[in-house]
Amino acid sequence: MKRKVIKLNSDGVKNLGEDVTVLVVDDEEISRKVLARMVQRLGLDLLQAVNGQEALDTINGIQEETRLLIVTDIVMPIKSGPDFVARLRGSDSPHSSAPVLFTSGYPDGHENIANEENFLEKPYNFKEFCKALQPILQLLT
Repeated sequence: MKRKVIKLNSDGVKNLGEDVTVLVVDDEEISRKVLARMVQRLGLDLLQAVNGQEALDTINGIQEETRLLIVTDIVMPIKSGPDFVARLRGSDSPHSSAPVLFTSGYPDGHENIANEENFLEKPYNFKEFCKALQPILQLLT
């Protein structure tokens, strides 16, 4: 059974009728659980990883035709979010250009990422998450 991509706007949720898988990368279990609930509430497919290296390994197992969106914490042990994304971008993976939403609970945590408009400061609620996803989902349409 195929899941539908959700297009978000300030008025609510609209169905686009395509598949998207969201890879949630965060070393904090509670953050992954909260974000997983938000992703599932939108009806999107979900994968999870506890650090950037595990995320790279997970991506290697994703089918080429899967439309992937990544939501990653910035500060993590083993491989940080920016290091993980840089490694992915430099790879020959079919998902090397997957759109990314960075998150961090550190106020200055986003200074070392290339595109600050794809940043969401923790803590955030469902509405803020949806608003941050809107321009990123546009990249997948």
